[in-house]
Amino acid sequence: MYWSGVEKALGTARGKRPHLDSNVPFECYTSFREPLGRVASCWDYRGFRAFAGDNISAITPAKFREYLAEGMNSYDEGCNNEPLRLLSDSGRAEEKVNKLTSGTGGEPWCDADGWALDAAATLERTLAHLTEHCVVGVLERCEDTKASVEFFFPWLAASFDCGVHLNKYSGSAHSDLTRSEEAEIKHQNRLEYMAYDVANRLLDAQLEVVAAARRPAGQHNFVA
Repeated sequence: MYWSGVEKALGTARGKRPHLDSNVPFECYTSFREPLGRVASCWDYRGFRAFAGDNISAITPAKFREYLAEGMNSYDEGCNNEPLRLLSDSGRAEEKVNKLTSGTGGEPWCDADGWALDAAATLERTLAHLTEHCVVGVLERCEDTKASVEFFFPWLAASFDCGVHLNKYSGSAHSDLTRSEEAEIKHQNRLEYMAYDVANRLLDAQLEVVAAARRPAGQHNFVA
């Protein structure tokens, strides 16, 4: 669900129900995945291998950089910065989100570090939406995520099973990437790495809330 879609739905609700003000509450759950593995998996799942056959490592570094920044599948979707695509208000601007940190520093639309001129602001809006409205999960921390989801959304508990893996890749999603390609993915997804770090911190904070709520009355944790 794109953030712009959430805003539109809330606006429609306010139009039909005037008593709802601009701060009408809603709940959000979103999961994060370590960006390198996510981008490599996206490359397979969204069909980007068609650009260069079956072997991603056969692409030259220059072509890989270009495909990562410019490549779109048949639904006009890229693979960079997925959390910012979904949680920022720029989510429908696919080319913009896909190129937030893909510059080399010499383009007119980016700064000396290769960041788009509004990259930092897009990240700021993403994190604001994430921290104010969402319960966060992390794929690599399934049991922690399950504990959080079971507490905040208990009606989902029965369907949350860390032993079930859907759409699982048959091998390592990025086992055939070269080191330079891994570095390029990290370069073009620097904002996602920042968001991933925040997501892990939020999950830690959620687990503290869960632990405090389940602690017997009168019991406190003291640091010696």
